[in-house]
Amino acid sequence: RNDYGKLTFGMGTQLTIKP
Repeated sequence: RNDYGKLTFGMGTQLTIKP
């Protein structure tokens, strides 16, 4: 979950969708 959250903070939800 941390990885997903960090990605969202960095760019947006686009990265969060990626596995």
